[in-house]
Amino acid sequence: MPVPGKQGGIAAVMGCSLKLATRALLGDLTRSGSSEYDPVTTIITDSMGRIISHPDRQWILRDAQTEPRIAAAVERWVSQGRPVEPQGSAHRVGEQVVAMAGVPNSDWVVFRTAPAEVLLGGPAAGRRQALWIGAVVALTGGGIILLATLLMLRPLRRLEQRALRLLDDELAADEGWPQVGGELGALSRVFRHVMQQRAASQKSSAELFAKMQAVMGNAPVGIAFTRLGHFELVSAQFNRMFGHDGDQLVGRPTHLICTSEEEHKALGIRVAAAFAAGQMFDDEVELVRADGSRFWGRRQGAPVRAGDISAGTIWIVTDITESRLQREQLSWKATHDPLTNLLNRREFEALLAEQLSERRKGAAASVLFMDLDRFKAVNDSAGHAAGDELLKNVAAILTQRVRADDVAARLGGDEFAVLLRSCDRQTAERVAHQICDRVHAYRLHWQGLSLQVGASIGVVQIDAGLTDVAAVMLAADAACYEAKRAGRNAVRSHAASSLRLIDGTGG
Repeated sequence: MPVPGKQGGIAAVMGCSLKLATRALLGDLTRSGSSEYDPVTTIITDSMGRIISHPDRQWILRDAQTEPRIAAAVERWVSQGRPVEPQGSAHRVGEQVVAMAGVPNSDWVVFRTAPAEVLLGGPAAGRRQALWIGAVVALTGGGIILLATLLMLRPLRRLEQRALRLLDDELAADEGWPQVGGELGALSRVFRHVMQQRAASQKSSAELFAKMQAVMGNAPVGIAFTRLGHFELVSAQFNRMFGHDGDQLVGRPTHLICTSEEEHKALGIRVAAAFAAGQMFDDEVELVRADGSRFWGRRQGAPVRAGDISAGTIWIVTDITESRLQREQLSWKATHDPLTNLLNRREFEALLAEQLSERRKGAAASVLFMDLDRFKAVNDSAGHAAGDELLKNVAAILTQRVRADDVAARLGGDEFAVLLRSCDRQTAERVAHQICDRVHAYRLHWQGLSLQVGASIGVVQIDAGLTDVAAVMLAADAACYEAKRAGRNAVRSHAASSLRLIDGTGG
């Protein structure tokens, strides 16, 4: 080691030697690293990799590549050409962290090693501590946030609970709503308003339903609501009319009150046509009671909602059996003779007018005009009661001698007429002879008397020369008059130009 002189030069040189086997060389640096508070072990080598300082003197002058703690680092250093660089470096080798730096003037290399777990234990512990602190902070913050959220959501929860009971009629419309501000309060007020409107609507509907029940229970006519071919609601009178009790008809198909499935389908077609035309259905139909008996009803119907048949139909049914019977009786009396039950003169002439219209289409027909012979003598000798009985029996003879589609009528007094449809003159003359023979052969036994009359019959075939009812009746009357002039109980036929004479004795 040089010793400088006073003049600045080297005055002397000092030298010493020390056996490396002693541990004195750099003893202040070569620590064992076994202390809990100083875990770093220091090892010094020369430029050739021989250990010159080690905590364990047995490693002195041994190859550093045999020292397990620094062997990998030394091997790497050797592979790099054994540089002695003052700039330090550190590497993790297995479970050790090895730092090394060179001392250029002495060509030494200082290796310092410590367990990675010990060196990094501080950061790891710091991380664990940070994690614990973070977890605690997170839990605490989360708890605070949760509590705040619960406090904030409490009104929302109350709103949800109240909303779930919107259809609860036991709860008043204004009860149970949270009293808060902001958007939640606005939503609560909307719900409350809706519930108030619903309560008012329910009250109105209840009042309307009560009125409807009063109508359904006391209406003098049958009322029913139907939808999709089934009864939904029926009135008390409707049930009584059809012989059902309570709600027996509710939910059952509507064809039960029809006489047949075919009639029900035909009725449905007529109803659909009326509704499609924007009209109310109104017709007289025959209906069936629960016991199978039938009656005539006036059935009036209209859709509950115009243009939407699926919304249902309201029906009003009235029992018109008696009125229909009376109407039919009046109609029958207006068209029939009350004594003989034959058609009267007015109805006969109306049917004859229809036949004249058919004649223009080529249909043949004939008319018989009959006047009884010696009928006045019956009235004079036996009385009008006997005369009436005889007229009824003659009417029965006429009915028996004509076909179902022919028409027999009493024109008045002892005059009768028969319209033979699809019948030419020759056939009509043959029918007239048969009637004449039957009337002549008839005897009425009355209070010890045997009463007899004859029949003078005029036959007319409706042809182009007879243009109206009056002309036909005039021609038939003329032919009948000719029969009477021929001696009574005879048949005469009218032709377009003259009367044709026919023997009236049956041949």
